[in-house]
Amino acid sequence: MLIKWTKKPLTILKKDLKKSKKEMGAFLKKVGYNPDKIPFIPISGWVGDNMIERSDNMKWYKGPFLIEALDAVIPPKRPSDKPLRLPL
Repeated sequence: MLIKWTKKPLTILKKDLKKSKKEMGAFLKKVGYNPDKIPFIPISGWVGDNMIERSDNMKWYKGPFLIEALDAVIPPKRPSDKPLRLPL
């Protein structure tokens, strides 16, 4: 299938990506992470772009690929002197 790309779909995609980043950042903050220190990575699960190694299909992206980013995440400190609480 061929798709003619115009600026309109790319503008919508950019808007959706910003919205997703904002929503995910709010969730990460709620669970104790600093969203400013966690990279948001464009990936393709279908072809594996930016998952295990840097993709040639996304040369515009200069950040880490997924495995690099996961290895670099430092979990937040949890209070171990308080009773265990599990979200429902």
